[in-house]
Parts: sequence; structure tokens; C-alpha cells
Amino acid sequence: MNGSSLTNSPKPTWTWTSSGVGGSGAYRYQLDSEAGEWVGTLEQFYVPLVPLDEGNHVLYVQEYDLFGIWSKSGYFITKIDLTAPIGSSFPTLPDTGQTKCYQGVDPWAEIPCAGTGQDGEYNINPMSYTNAGDGMVKDSITGLIWQKCSVGPK
Repeated sequence: MNGSSLTNSPKPTWTWTSSGVGGSGAYRYQLDSEAGEWVGTLEQFYVPLVPLDEGNHVLYVQEYDLFGIWSKSGYFITKIDLTAPIGSSFPTLPDTGQTKCYQGVDPWAEIPCAGTGQDGEYNINPMSYTNAGDGMVKDSITGLIWQKCSVGPK
């Protein structure tokens, strides 16, 4: 069985494959319990019709074999977390500082940037640095700090 062990979707997808040994390709499944009524299917996936609550959910699946016996249950646990993420998972990056654009064929001559989609057309998050006054420089976009040195490594 497969699925996502952690998801922010209230309608996660679980998948499974046949055991291959005497399996008929007919399955039954049950959500969050093995007690009660099972749902039969010939599909190898399950997506809930209605959104599930936050928390852990277990999908149990059995396959009907060629001898008319249901297999032992396979299962997969998925945790649904609907808490909104804090901030972006991608860092803010500074602009490259590129201001010119060039044609895409030799002799690679400079051309107007408007409408080219090249880096020189954009000025997003312009480079910005702060001198901390203690021999350190801070990149105001990324927050990175490094030692200011015009001579090279010491």
C-alpha cells in the first residue's frame, strides 16, 4: 500500500497493488476500522468522497484470492494536517543585477529587454547590503552575513 504519510489534503489518495500470488484483482477496503461493512472495488486506489477530519486515518485493504478467501489486511496510515504553513518554504533570492538583454543568435548583440523574458527585463528583489560597521556585511534580502574583506582570505 502507498500514500502520503503526511498531507494537507483532506481528500488524500491511497494506492495498492495485487499480491500477484493467487490474487484475483478484486479488493475491498475500509477506512479507520476493520470492523463493520467493507466496500468492494476492482480499482487499486481510494480517494474519500467527502473531506476527512484532521488527524490520523488508516485505510485497510484486502484482496480476494482465486480460492474465494479474503487476504490478511494491508494498511497505510496517513496524517492530515490542515494547519496553514508559516511563511514560504522557498527562500527569497536577490535579483542577479543583470540589466542587459542579448539576441539568441550569433553575434549575441545587445537588444531592448522589453518582452524578451530575459533576466535583464526584471528587477525583482534588487540587491541590498548593509554594512554592520564591525567588519561584517549583511545581505538584506537573504539575511546572510559574511566578513568584509577586500584583500582576500587571511
